[in-house]
Amino acid sequence: MTDAGGGSNIFTNTVFQDYVGLPAEALAGHAWTAVVHPDDIRRVAAAWQHSIATGAPHAIEVRIRRRDGAWRWFLVRCVAERDAAGQILRWIGTCTDVHDWRAAEIARTEAEDQLRLAVEAAELGGWSWNLRTGVLDATPRCRSLYGLPPAMPLDWDALTAAIFPADLPRWEAAIADALAARSDYAVEYRVGLPGALAWRRNVGRVEIGPDGAAVALRGVVFDIDQQKRAEAALREDRDRLEERIAERTRALAQAAAELTAEMQRRESIQNSLLQSQKLEALGQLTGGVAHDFNNILAAIQGGYRLLERRIGDNPAARDLVRHGLDASERGRRLIAQLMAFARKEELRPRRVDPGMLLREAEELICQTAGSRVRCSFEVEAEPWPVITDPVRLETALLNLAANARDAMPSGGRLTFGVRQVAVADLPAGLAANRGHVLIAVTDTGIGMDAETLRRAAEPFFTTKPPGKGTGLGLASAHGFAAQSGGALRLRSAPGEGTTVELFLPRADVLSGEVPDRAHDPGEAVADPSLHGNATLLVVDDDDGVRPVTGGFLRELGYRVIEAASAEAAEVLAHTGDAVDMLVTDIVMPGAHGHILATRLRAERPALPVLFITGYGHGALLGDTPVLSKPFTEAALARAILAGLGRTRSAPRRPATARRATG
Repeated sequence: MTDAGGGSNIFTNTVFQDYVGLPAEALAGHAWTAVVHPDDIRRVAAAWQHSIATGAPHAIEVRIRRRDGAWRWFLVRCVAERDAAGQILRWIGTCTDVHDWRAAEIARTEAEDQLRLAVEAAELGGWSWNLRTGVLDATPRCRSLYGLPPAMPLDWDALTAAIFPADLPRWEAAIADALAARSDYAVEYRVGLPGALAWRRNVGRVEIGPDGAAVALRGVVFDIDQQKRAEAALREDRDRLEERIAERTRALAQAAAELTAEMQRRESIQNSLLQSQKLEALGQLTGGVAHDFNNILAAIQGGYRLLERRIGDNPAARDLVRHGLDASERGRRLIAQLMAFARKEELRPRRVDPGMLLREAEELICQTAGSRVRCSFEVEAEPWPVITDPVRLETALLNLAANARDAMPSGGRLTFGVRQVAVADLPAGLAANRGHVLIAVTDTGIGMDAETLRRAAEPFFTTKPPGKGTGLGLASAHGFAAQSGGALRLRSAPGEGTTVELFLPRADVLSGEVPDRAHDPGEAVADPSLHGNATLLVVDDDDGVRPVTGGFLRELGYRVIEAASAEAAEVLAHTGDAVDMLVTDIVMPGAHGHILATRLRAERPALPVLFITGYGHGALLGDTPVLSKPFTEAALARAILAGLGRTRSAPRRPATARRATG
């Protein structure tokens, strides 16, 4: 350490004192110069003068005498220590022993000189490339080794064109590395000779100009089949090769990390695909089961309704029939939920009383939540009606109850609430000029952290063990809310339970809303005077459904022809009474209902057709109405009148004249 003026020593550590064998007092002031080699003093003084004048640090290699009198090379670095105002307080210096490194450099230089002499003595091919002018010089022997004519003009492109194309990248990489590192290089490659390829070895170095820039590339080329001097050149390039190995190792580590990430990504995709396939298979199975049960329920409900109309005033019998109808209605609702799970039903929004729906679903929700969970229901007095699909809403609530149950493995409390929402409480994105109803589902479970809460509504995301959850409960509820014109919001924290808030729009602010009367067993069948005086062809392969449907229609005054298949129906349509309307199941053995309709309409394009089905295909199949099983006699009656074009405001359309039979 020296003073601010530089050069006057004020401190040396014990390591330096031990090296030179002098105490600190003997090195104070300018006495330290006594241990610097006399030939280096002038350079040291010049470096100090420059630093003092500019305030810049300096680094210089000098020889310092060891305590035994031996001189060793050191790299001396000095830098100024400044105060807050930027004034130099003192100079701090370090001395690094580089003697062995310089000896190795000298040995390497001597070895290169010896190699150059050997190359010249052996008359190997020599070449040089001026990096500034682009001029390439080569000896005749060099041209010969490259298979080039002696008189051929030579430039860098001609030289590289002689190299075998597959080896050219290796050659170019070696040259580029040498220029970048300003180091020697050695590269092996093949050149094209007449009728053969020959291996060559090129050894060269970058020449550095006075300004420190690379000015030339010089090298020699020789036939490595005759000259076996590669080991010396490889030893000289050891440091550069080790760096390449390090770079390759880093590249391999990165590749391994990318491979691991790709494997994890594929595993995630495979798991999602497997989950999706399981759901698809389960959905197909559920859809098939639901279809069969719809046929059964259609026969049961139809039979009960016919019986109800025929038993007269027997109170006990009517009570039994009513219980049977109530039970079949619960079955219909259960099947509707299965169909919604199987994605066989489109969203059918209608006017719904959320409080009444929640009360009707209370028993099923509590069963889903399980015996360890206490359920409570807090419904605001006379909440607004909402416009939504009641079956899908009930399914969403059941899914939320199941999620809450799984979040409370030791039991807890589950609360369902219904209330009108103030504008200030609405989530972003919902129109403030519409009234909204909030259905809140709150549990006292384990809750979710921020990351889990952020991803909770993502499809297939689940925190449950493999095989214990699909990751679709909240996702489907979120999609249902959005499809209904509302929103879903989650509130949760670890240990504080979870609240799922389902916002649905008020019914009377949307157009096209109708009360939910599709399954009202007490709905009127419409004006009886509009029915009758027509022949209907009823086609259904289910022997339980077909007679009930026919019975309904006969009681309404229609002539009914029944057929168990499309083929039989086609025969009856051509041999019996003229058919005024076709009522047919869609899915049947043999030809399906839509094929039958197409065949009959080929002769009578205006023939009215009503499809009935146990699958949820929506309200229309093409431009033809579809009635889903199980249906009420009122729904069937309306569909028949619509098909025949008979309404209170429309004139009664006469039946088609009977076909003459012989």
